[in-house]
Amino acid sequence: MKTLCLVRHATAENNYSYDEDLIRPLQECGCDDAKRMAKNLANCPFQPQLIIASPAKRTQETARIFAAAYNINASAIKTVEKIYEASVENLLDVIQAIDDQYDKVLLVGHNPGISELGNYFIQNVTANLPTCGILCLKFATDSWSEILMTNAELVLNDWPRKDKIA
Repeated sequence: MKTLCLVRHATAENNYSYDEDLIRPLQECGCDDAKRMAKNLANCPFQPQLIIASPAKRTQETARIFAAAYNINASAIKTVEKIYEASVENLLDVIQAIDDQYDKVLLVGHNPGISELGNYFIQNVTANLPTCGILCLKFATDSWSEILMTNAELVLNDWPRKDKIA
């Protein structure tokens, strides 16, 4: 059994040009959402063995916040360039290339790819995963190379909601 949690990066600053997109940092509210959502996920029976993230600053910051919630050293986050502006096909390539020694993986990426991937595995699970939204999926397989929509099961769909802010 393999478990994959898809996380859309938290809310980022938006006063950057298109050419500066990779260096956009999280907003303060994005950091707060990421901390709260990481804590929510850490309270579930899911302990990632691997965190994979896009090279964009906002995904790296989100990944580090999730790593801290699990006491995982930030240097253990694997950066995969192919995740940035990825299509479903590219994201599937990344997932299917994960070493089978890992059973539980957290992938931090961007929309529209993350939402489209969630909908690929679970039909109409979300129209648009919000910033710092989480989809966790279990797959009835022992190999990441065999991850398919036909062996996926949704186990968590969690969104940061303004009414949850303490």
